[in-house]
Amino acid sequence: FVIRSKTGAVTSTKTLAKGKIFLPAIARSNFLIGIAWMEQIGGSTEVKGMISTDGGINFGEPVTFGTGSGVSLAASGNNVVAVWHNEASPGIMFSKYNGNTWSTASRIDNSSGTPLWASVAMDGDKIYVSWRDNRNGNYNIWLRRYENDRWEAEQNVTITQSGDPDICVVGTQV
Repeated sequence: FVIRSKTGAVTSTKTLAKGKIFLPAIARSNFLIGIAWMEQIGGSTEVKGMISTDGGINFGEPVTFGTGSGVSLAASGNNVVAVWHNEASPGIMFSKYNGNTWSTASRIDNSSGTPLWASVAMDGDKIYVSWRDNRNGNYNIWLRRYENDRWEAEQNVTITQSGDPDICVVGTQV
């Protein structure tokens, strides 16, 4: 990992991984930058991330969120959120950086199927997570919103076989 100045000069380097890195994600809110990736070490794939609070000049040490794949990040204000799917025990996982530390990862879906490829967006304190899920047979897109310090009920937002979702939000438009 290399950090470059605006003129292109290398200002610092940081060793991130001991294994193969893939599927990176990045999110930014003002000077807060979150970076996440998958790292394969032996037969395990870990979800890792790190934060810069000074616009990318310096980054903290990498944090391991858990195991899984398909990490997505979003940022707003002093918060960065990460979502991914846990492959060992199928589920959509969530962690939030609140300006100081990352929360313990928690499962946010209620699927009895195989939820995959989560995507996350933020607007202020509102968080929107979508993912692909086969709990009803075919893979459909599901959505869950976090608002007023609680997760609202999941919604199936497609009725036909669907691919991997991406989500964005501007104000009240999702």
